[in-house]
Amino acid sequence: MQSFAPVIGAVLVFGYAAASGQAARDTTASDSIRAVPPPAAAKSPAGAMLRSALIPGWGQWYADQKIRAAIAFGGVAGCAGTAVIQNQMAVRSPEGIERDFYRDNRSRALWWCAGVYLLSLLDAYVDAHLWHFDTEAGLAAAGLARDVPGPRIAIRLPLSRIPTKTETRRHG
Repeated sequence: MQSFAPVIGAVLVFGYAAASGQAARDTTASDSIRAVPPPAAAKSPAGAMLRSALIPGWGQWYADQKIRAAIAFGGVAGCAGTAVIQNQMAVRSPEGIERDFYRDNRSRALWWCAGVYLLSLLDAYVDAHLWHFDTEAGLAAAGLARDVPGPRIAIRLPLSRIPTKTETRRHG
């Protein structure tokens, strides 16, 4: 039953995502006048971090980062599952090098689990801070300096013909 826990959790997370997405599409007005939705309230970074501390990935879900939520939950669940399996193998193995091997792997998996958990907390905090950030404002084009007067430096590399190893050995 323990080996199915991450699978059941992923199914619940993705099932909820599909259900909430369908509910959001079904909320259109029935008449010809479209209702303007009220501005969304800002997401609380502390609330996102607390949610992610209780259930890994919940803070990302709260900050509308559904894929990151699944990755955070799966990462923590995968590391914890690996630690449980390695512990069971250590208990079942005879004394000596084999038992030490499984104990070391269990400890390593627990350290990875702690690291993924802490990164999940930090990611939820940052996601909530940047929740209102507009990514559709054409920010990619803002960094181009083609229209700026003045001297520029450019490097051009001919990547259309890269010599192979045998050609470089013959010429060099």
